[in-house]
Amino acid sequence: MDIRQFNTESQKYIGQQVQNQKRIQELKRLREQINCAKKRRTAERILFAFIIFSLLFLFLDARLQLKKTRAYAASLEEAVQSTALSYNSQNTVLSDKDTVSKGSDADSFHEKDDIFHEKEDTYEANLARWESDMVEKPKKRSESEVHRKLKELGRENELIAAVIKQPELYPPKLLEALANNPEMAEFVKGYPLSDAETVSKFTSGEKEADFPLFLQWDPRWGYAYYGDDSNIAVSGCGPTSLSMALFYLTGDDSLTPDYLADYSMEHGYYVSGTGTAWALITDIPPLYGVSVSEPDADERLMKRELDKGNILIASVGPGDFTAGGHLLVIYDYDRSGFKINDPNCIARSRQSWDFETLKPQIKHLWSLED
Repeated sequence: MDIRQFNTESQKYIGQQVQNQKRIQELKRLREQINCAKKRRTAERILFAFIIFSLLFLFLDARLQLKKTRAYAASLEEAVQSTALSYNSQNTVLSDKDTVSKGSDADSFHEKDDIFHEKEDTYEANLARWESDMVEKPKKRSESEVHRKLKELGRENELIAAVIKQPELYPPKLLEALANNPEMAEFVKGYPLSDAETVSKFTSGEKEADFPLFLQWDPRWGYAYYGDDSNIAVSGCGPTSLSMALFYLTGDDSLTPDYLADYSMEHGYYVSGTGTAWALITDIPPLYGVSVSEPDADERLMKRELDKGNILIASVGPGDFTAGGHLLVIYDYDRSGFKINDPNCIARSRQSWDFETLKPQIKHLWSLED
């Protein structure tokens, strides 16, 4: 082989090596493209699976929320029906639907659905529904103890049974009040459908009675705001007791519990964390021509005040009427004892209370005289 032929063969060989290197590089690029495509497809599959999983989660969550919403709507409908049936069972009729806000001018008139059904002798009819042994002495209870007591009461009372099935719909203070006084069952059951609106009027039966009992948890005003995230039903014994006393003495039917509760809040008579200031009892009556004195808790003195036609308001501590502090009205006495109107309890208002029972519980007395 001569040099020329060798050079020719060498160039062919070199050319083939160059071609092989190019093919190798091309194969590497092709392999990289394939790998990238595989990674992209894998990523797409992962993303697709994530989207499907997210949509499935949202769908299941939506179904769960829908189920909860339907259950809540069903409970509200049940509350409406049970409340309506309960009121109808008392043979009530709708009272006037136009209500007037006291202390304001003509443009304060507004129309709203009446939340109180008025009938003759409503007061006496309500009293007849309760026996004194149905209401126990009030106790302070923990949340778990309240729920346990309500379940116990619910075995005998369908309204309380319905309440304790969904305790999250009710303020803890209201549930505790119900545990201490099952008379409130109908009022508490209606709480989820209530608002803070009031029907500021007394019934004809109340106007004709000498000493009608006004309850702080009456639906006419009990749902209205009063106190620390509370309402008149739970915290309004002061305004309600004062309303009774002033109505007995003056006959002024504008002095309803909600009116006096509003006045108390607006003028600083409610003390946060404590309750209604005693100054409400001494400051308000003179505005309506009623004088106030503060006799000692002495049986002879109390009877003398009542003999003069005066009305007593008592602040009482833990005992038969309250587990904390409470205000109530003493309006008369007989051989059995003193007659009271407890704004929180029908059953206790039906009893006569001997002085020996009352005395250790009375913290302060006011005598209101017209």
